[in-house]
Amino acid sequence: VGVVAVAILHAHAVSVFVDRGGGRVLGALARVCRFRRARDEERKQEERAHSGSIPHFARAPCYAAPCASSARSIAPPSEADALLLQASIGCSHNRCTYCDMYRDKPVFRARPVEECVEDLRAAGSQYGSRVQKLFVTDGDALVLPIESWDRILWEARRQFPRLRRVSCYAMARNILEKGKEALAALRAAGLTRLYIGPEAGDDVTLRRIAKGSNAATHVEAARLAHEAGLELSVIFLLGAGGVERTA
Repeated sequence: VGVVAVAILHAHAVSVFVDRGGGRVLGALARVCRFRRARDEERKQEERAHSGSIPHFARAPCYAAPCASSARSIAPPSEADALLLQASIGCSHNRCTYCDMYRDKPVFRARPVEECVEDLRAAGSQYGSRVQKLFVTDGDALVLPIESWDRILWEARRQFPRLRRVSCYAMARNILEKGKEALAALRAAGLTRLYIGPEAGDDVTLRRIAKGSNAATHVEAARLAHEAGLELSVIFLLGAGGVERTA
């Protein structure tokens, strides 16, 4: 009987799926426990460094900017204390077989940037200097035009003086479409981290799960993002290839 251990490593948003073998499961869980202890200590140190007299969002639930849209927003666990800005609705790909997060939003669309700016202003009036992290949704918000990103990042800096991280989900395809120059410009404007999910390094598995890009494309996208100065948090589903394709 196969044993499956699922562990979500928050700081790097990595999902670990271990198939078969009790020893492998126990070893994986032990590594997860060590990782989580180190992560918790790092988070405590970070909170102490940024605490002072202003409350830190880590002590409160995730906040969403006031938004006229009723769409559900989804963010990585490591953005649990971030302000959420609904800048787009759905996912421009939305075909991955393992993901149903955006099935209720079958038509991808970008929200008008003026609405996003108004949301940021409303959030600024409520939270102001409390906001230290901003997560821009939805499924691959990097696909938004550079002009929209410039407006969002400029307004975010203006509204949140203690802002230290802005992040979003991205796909390999839209990283490459942006190009190194545009990515570097976004980094200079305040975008700091991209969450990208290759899920596997095996092209057969990637085709089966309808990922939309092969392993080499993901490697090239990661190289480009790093050269532009962006942080990457990478999501893998170890065991996604099943017994047949898993080493």
